[in-house]
Amino acid sequence: MLLKKSAGGDLQTRVLSSFPSPLATGYKKLKENRNLKIQDILDYFDLISGFAGNIALADYVQQGVPSEKINLKLTAYIRAMSMDRWLEVLKQLIQFLGKKAVIPELGEFRKNFYYSEHEIFEKIQKLKIRSTLTEIPFDKDEMEEATELVDFTLECLDFLCNYQFFCCTEKGVFLIKGTGEKKKTSEFSFLKPGEIIMTSLDKKKKFVVSPFITYLEPTDSIRFTNFNTDRETYQMFMKNPTAVKSVKEFQNISGGSPDFSSYESQAPEHPSFAGFKEELEEELTRQGSKRILVTGPPGCGKTMLITRLEKFVNPAKYTIIRYYLEEDHILASTGFFTRFFYKKLNSLLEPPLPIDMKGTGWQKFKKQVLTDFAKSGKNVILAIDSADCGIKPVPGEKVAICDYLKMSLPSNIVIIATARSGFCTNCFTKTIRLKPCSTGEIPSLAGVLDADKSKLDAVGNLYGGLRGFINKALTAAGPRHPEIPEIIKTGFSDLLNEYKFHLPAREKVIRMLAAEQKPVLVKTICEKTGLPVSAAASVLSRIQPILSIKWQNEDPCFELFIPAFAQYVRSLK
Repeated sequence: MLLKKSAGGDLQTRVLSSFPSPLATGYKKLKENRNLKIQDILDYFDLISGFAGNIALADYVQQGVPSEKINLKLTAYIRAMSMDRWLEVLKQLIQFLGKKAVIPELGEFRKNFYYSEHEIFEKIQKLKIRSTLTEIPFDKDEMEEATELVDFTLECLDFLCNYQFFCCTEKGVFLIKGTGEKKKTSEFSFLKPGEIIMTSLDKKKKFVVSPFITYLEPTDSIRFTNFNTDRETYQMFMKNPTAVKSVKEFQNISGGSPDFSSYESQAPEHPSFAGFKEELEEELTRQGSKRILVTGPPGCGKTMLITRLEKFVNPAKYTIIRYYLEEDHILASTGFFTRFFYKKLNSLLEPPLPIDMKGTGWQKFKKQVLTDFAKSGKNVILAIDSADCGIKPVPGEKVAICDYLKMSLPSNIVIIATARSGFCTNCFTKTIRLKPCSTGEIPSLAGVLDADKSKLDAVGNLYGGLRGFINKALTAAGPRHPEIPEIIKTGFSDLLNEYKFHLPAREKVIRMLAAEQKPVLVKTICEKTGLPVSAAASVLSRIQPILSIKWQNEDPCFELFIPAFAQYVRSLK
């Protein structure tokens, strides 16, 4: 099925006359090519994604590379930055930059490119996969759809018409716009040969995009540089303390030795989970392969279970190996996960095998580790938190962590994984649904629903889930200080949607929890900020309006009161 025609009928005119010359010239070649190949279109997509991505990257570096998660991806991918990886990083970069981006229109580009009804991003991914089937030639309809996809992508970049690009050569500074000749200007004499500056049409906004995009005078073309191939770019990246920390962290992760202390220190203490230990022990005594999935609503204590697993199993019998996954994190790489797992497993052998992480040596090493461990007489629990973050392969890999868990393992290796409710259970032998807390642990809940005792279990679960969110919200970093992290927003909403009992009763649970947790929150704010108790209490009193429920069109609109605590705590740092 072909894409719908773009609403902008004069797109070709705008691109050829107002877009930066590299994009305009490349587009002209596509349109005039009588023998167009699918690779020509894919190469142009590389040019488009490289241009937009390096503008966003230059913007991000100018703001001090503040996101450790993005820095890790840049460090991990930069040696082999395929278009798939670029597009993934670009999505995160633009989201992080938000309204403070030097080029704010990047936000609209992200919305249209990744999330529009035309499904541009998804169709480009499918096009790349389709192009690998070289034995099946592209037919006329497929080529037409691919060229229309180019038009839709350029429509997303239409904001470039509102900017001009100037490059510096040995002969002076020139405007590179459209497909015509470069026009010399006396402006921007401070530029060095090869540098490119991006300006608004009124020249009020100026932004040097080099060294990320540079001009190559001999070939009259542009080059995209990265931290791995260009020393100047790398130095700009590494002059920021956050980047230095991220590079060290990447070295640990890629070497199979990630530091999970921050995950484990953030996990709150939680009441005992009624019946969980008994269910787990029953499954562990069963013969054969054991793969146990622990599910439950967001914030109900799944991460706590992983960090405190010794409380629920016999630590003398089992060695626990923990691995923590996170949304949009390089820890979801199957390559990094297997390095971690096999190195940990090997360390339990007596004596351990010599480690060889190169080529066929690594394959032989993994096979021998499993063989030797099966005979070792030892037992291991591989505990994976947030397995639902490992459903899809990361760009550049063919197998996801969840696919890897389906492989055959010795019976003395037990897998315990946590995931949100609704996660696929096909590869697990047992599913245990987590109950955050019983009503007996929270006597004050008995009065919440008055005579409606049948809803007490649901109320207890909601209460437990909300309480679990407090620590997560206080420690999570938002995309832009002091914004609320998106994962906290959506998780909180998911939790409320899971318990759709009487809305006024749900309001009572939220208000009661806010009141009960006030002393805990005051203490946490003091610890996180160094403020005296009186100042922390004052902060808490200022957010009372956020703890209210607003009614709009007769539908309740819950303010996210737990993330609000995080917002105010971070605003004081």
